[in-house]
Amino acid sequence: MAASAARSGAQENPHSWLHPILRARWKRHQELYRILDVRRVELDEFERELLIPQMHDRVVYMREMFERIRDIAAAPETAYRIAPQFRKLAPDDAPGADGDSTTSYLKEVARQADETFVAPLKRIELEHQSVSSLRGLYRFFNELRYICDVALDTENLLFRYKSKLTLIAIDKVSGERIGQDKEWLIILTPFELTLGELKRVAEATAGSIDHWSKKQDEAKKPFLEYVAAATNAATSRRTIFIQLAAIALSLSFSAFFLTARDPFALKRENAALKEELQVAKDDVARLTGQVQQLQDQLRSAPVPPAP
Repeated sequence: MAASAARSGAQENPHSWLHPILRARWKRHQELYRILDVRRVELDEFERELLIPQMHDRVVYMREMFERIRDIAAAPETAYRIAPQFRKLAPDDAPGADGDSTTSYLKEVARQADETFVAPLKRIELEHQSVSSLRGLYRFFNELRYICDVALDTENLLFRYKSKLTLIAIDKVSGERIGQDKEWLIILTPFELTLGELKRVAEATAGSIDHWSKKQDEAKKPFLEYVAAATNAATSRRTIFIQLAAIALSLSFSAFFLTARDPFALKRENAALKEELQVAKDDVARLTGQVQQLQDQLRSAPVPPAP
């Protein structure tokens, strides 16, 4: 039975046949949760006609935004524009630097944008071209929601220079340390418009997914309340039945002990009856002996002559 259950994908009842109540309760719970799982399979009109096409358009738009970031990072004029400011943070001749630090940095930005965002968005776009069921929509939204979370932190993920260099820049005239925040604002200038638009789209997409998920949870709430109420009612019925059975058993034992005679008294009465029976047997034996004596006397007595 376990092998057949494993082949069919059904979950086996964890309770043995020695516990029929637990088996029945587990089976009832599984039926209720199965109803919850399949209560709605098809997509409704709003999801099919508005929500899914809108989300597909946002996936395509975010992919295009990241491709634009990749293209901006790969463009030669970008390196020319940010090189003066970037070399203050990571000079080309710094220990551990590999040639032109600005070009290396922008190549890394383009590579991360392509691998971390463009490729996953293309995969989501291809895998979820036609969403026809509620489960498929859940999978689509889960993957898209993760990309949106990462996209909201795009600036920190892509545009923080990571290398073996020690990022300390000292102004040659004043001797003060150059503020990296200002330098990064200048470095991010070519990407600022695209980043702002991308963040707005990702935030709106995440909000739409969260709102839809909240509505789904609210739709499940009455059924979950029914499951809880049904479970509580069944538990209450079993508790009341057990209490009534205990009361009936207590009354039965009480009535038995109130009406039944003392077993020790019965034992004593039985012993007395046995003694009386033995006395009666002795009397019978004695009387039998006396009768026998009388019969013997009568036989031995002389018979008087007839007149």
